[in-house]
Amino acid sequence: MNRYLPLIFLFCLSSLAGKSQTVVGACDAAKWSKDYSTSPEFIQQRNQLIELQKRNLNNKPMTLGDSIPVVVHVVWSTPAMNIPDSAIIRQIQILNEDYARLNDDTSNTPAPFKALAGATPFRFVLARRDPNGAFTTGIIRHQTTHGPFIGFYDLSSNANGGDNAWNGSYLNIYCCELASPAAGVAMFNFSRVAIGYSYWGYNGTTKNKVGTHEVGHCFGLEHIWGSETTAPYSCTSDDGIADTPTQYEPSLGCPSFPLFDQCTTSGNGIMFCNYMDYSSGTCQNMFSNGQVAAMISNVNTYQSALLNSNGDVPIKQVDAGCSRILSPTGNACNTYSPLIQLRNWGMDTLTFAIINYKVDNNAVLTYNWVGSLSNYQATLITLPSVTIPTGVLHRLKVYTSFPNNLVDQDASNDTASVAFVAQPTVNLPMFEGFEAPSFPLNVGAYNPDGDNGFLRNTTIGHTGTGSCYIDNGYNISNRNHYDEINFKVNLFNSSHAYLSFYVANTSSAPLGSSDTLEIYSSTDCGLNYTQLYRKFDSLLFTAPVIPFGTTFIPTLTQWRKDSIDLTNYSAISNDVLLTFRNISGYGLELYLDDVRINNTITGIEEFNPNDEVVVYPNPNNGNFKLKANGIIIAIEITDVLGKAVYSNGKINSKIWEINLPITKGNFLLSATTDKGIIHKIILVE
Repeated sequence: MNRYLPLIFLFCLSSLAGKSQTVVGACDAAKWSKDYSTSPEFIQQRNQLIELQKRNLNNKPMTLGDSIPVVVHVVWSTPAMNIPDSAIIRQIQILNEDYARLNDDTSNTPAPFKALAGATPFRFVLARRDPNGAFTTGIIRHQTTHGPFIGFYDLSSNANGGDNAWNGSYLNIYCCELASPAAGVAMFNFSRVAIGYSYWGYNGTTKNKVGTHEVGHCFGLEHIWGSETTAPYSCTSDDGIADTPTQYEPSLGCPSFPLFDQCTTSGNGIMFCNYMDYSSGTCQNMFSNGQVAAMISNVNTYQSALLNSNGDVPIKQVDAGCSRILSPTGNACNTYSPLIQLRNWGMDTLTFAIINYKVDNNAVLTYNWVGSLSNYQATLITLPSVTIPTGVLHRLKVYTSFPNNLVDQDASNDTASVAFVAQPTVNLPMFEGFEAPSFPLNVGAYNPDGDNGFLRNTTIGHTGTGSCYIDNGYNISNRNHYDEINFKVNLFNSSHAYLSFYVANTSSAPLGSSDTLEIYSSTDCGLNYTQLYRKFDSLLFTAPVIPFGTTFIPTLTQWRKDSIDLTNYSAISNDVLLTFRNISGYGLELYLDDVRINNTITGIEEFNPNDEVVVYPNPNNGNFKLKANGIIIAIEITDVLGKAVYSNGKINSKIWEINLPITKGNFLLSATTDKGIIHKIILVE
């Protein structure tokens, strides 16, 4: 099962700038590649880019006048590094001039090469809105204590001293101090470029061409002589472009035409005036038609999100919308109050908006909001309650109108909607073994981001042939992706209500990834939650780690029974919503089965009908004994949140006495025996 796509490798290079550029050495490509292309940050950004590309597959390819939004990250530690806006604006102008062949030194292109010179159809624009839709100038300034940067791993991460890169809908250009000898570096076919702070705009009266060179790499161009960064060079390496002559090594300074070398010994010589050479900025003045065609193809193939971005679209003056529905989610009570998020997308301060909402095809209800929100600020609004039938699928639609009593200038972001079911309430005792062909109405499944969610497995179960499972290995596009299943139960006047369930999960050793299972309760239809349970890593694993790429299919002994005390809810008349939440860590399959809520006193027989292990007395005061039919090897006791309160891995006996250093509560005992792992609920009173 191939869950992960190949990495986009870092292409690192050195560029030259200045009045009389000379080669000052190549940067350490292997170091940059190792530091970034295998980092979690890069993998997540790569996956986000893949998702953006998927969404843009049917969009038009690059055409004349297309804009590429640019965000410039100025990462500085001294005033000299904090370059002015004027230098940044001039650099964007230089990029537009060079890529459109509107540069004022085209007359310096040798006559035989002029016919080969090409112009790209796109232009570069400083971003006008950020990935969230908020206003931006396209220039981000971030002060750091980081020394010279040696890799994008640090440079594009705020936590590591740099500044977080924006998604693949933007060309990220960094201004920073780069480790010598690099004047610039770039990701090959990926939206990351870094230019040393002293190579922006003009060097005296000479244009710096470092940015032009590096963006060429970002758009898939090799050096004109090929892929080698240091000697020895060869005539067998090439840039793959038909109309650029074969070249042995980087050019120095600004040679006279024609310039021959050991690879091209006649004709017009090598194309030393090309932006992808190392000749001086006074000498570089062209891309070839073949290079232009290659860049267009590469951008259309690998970075189409740049062309379909709205990052260059100006923010409207008056624009508001319902940006999110927080409640109901996938499941709700039959009477609920919608909780929504109102956001001001416009430049003008938002002081009034009409909130319209309706369920299914019922009449539209309205709510007049009054307040004050500046650009991109948001507020939560609880709308008046509505009542709906239980057990059927409903859709809630919420949209805004007349922000500031004016016509909304962008209706595309006004509306949010959600499908949900008003779950029927289940009385005790409750049992769900997931044996039916589909989830019954009392099991609500919620998948907020539309990625891989909880499904019914038809062949694997703790008992029977079915279970509820989620394959976290397919949730690679969104780390921390979460999905839920829900049960709504009536626990009022229950005397000893306990939730129990079986879980199976493990991970893959090469990745070290771990998923998380959490359980929450809510007594107000999902508006507020209390965490009852949380396990991850070894606390969640029920089986040894398995090789990367292997599907986890648990054996009968690789299921664990966990339990939670619900007796505190016996005095609450409201229904209780119990939510199982899976949080993806790029791990493996997680299975749930035999979810049960009983209303009986937990004794020595309840969780062990086969008498593999007996706990006595139970309930107890913290002092109790275990007796096993086999040999007890190890014992671990955890509280309801999964925190270990007792552990002993050196037992080799049929009988064991335990004295817990705790006062009262409910605990899960896991006893490893020669017959398998046995689980017990311990009540300390």
